[in-house]
Amino acid sequence: MKITKVIDTRSYEEINDKWFPIPGSGENNICARCGKSHEVHYYVEVDPEYKTIEIVGGGCAKLAGMISETQHKSLGSAAVTLAKNQAELEKLIRNFEVRTKIISEVYKLELPEITKEDFKEKKYWIVMQDNRVFVDDSWMKLDERKSTLIYGWRQNRINELTKTIPGFKEVHDFQIEDCRKRIKRAEAKIKKLMEGK
Repeated sequence: MKITKVIDTRSYEEINDKWFPIPGSGENNICARCGKSHEVHYYVEVDPEYKTIEIVGGGCAKLAGMISETQHKSLGSAAVTLAKNQAELEKLIRNFEVRTKIISEVYKLELPEITKEDFKEKKYWIVMQDNRVFVDDSWMKLDERKSTLIYGWRQNRINELTKTIPGFKEVHDFQIEDCRKRIKRAEAKIKKLMEGK
């Protein structure tokens, strides 16, 4: 007998930056051993010749001698870690796509007029509604300062729009890449554990 895969079918939700399974959210399977339903599925090849697979719960797999106590704990933990990371990746991608769409919409907006507020000789503020940037003509390039002003104004609009979205958090490429790496590590760990390593 050997385990061919372990899947935690439950959905996960984020509460205070931690991920928790939602009870009853998984795909219920009637265990081939005890007849109870399980949401974490252990696929066990019971007859290699005919490729017969039984889907059982982790506790039943352990009690039936299909897996050891160590495998049971480690595989269950790795399956949960994988499911949490997959749920996190979905949320990261969703938030990234939302922000990308908002950025696109903001960049289509007509820019308001730039006004000037004098400060001292050759020194002044350039203003665009709720954003302002200091300029010193003695060493600063006005075009660069205007670009900074426009960028800041657009960022304010982006932040205003994202604040209206419940549960939204700004996401960067490196966060998505880091989560994908964690998923690969969890998958590799499950594979090793199933091979008895």
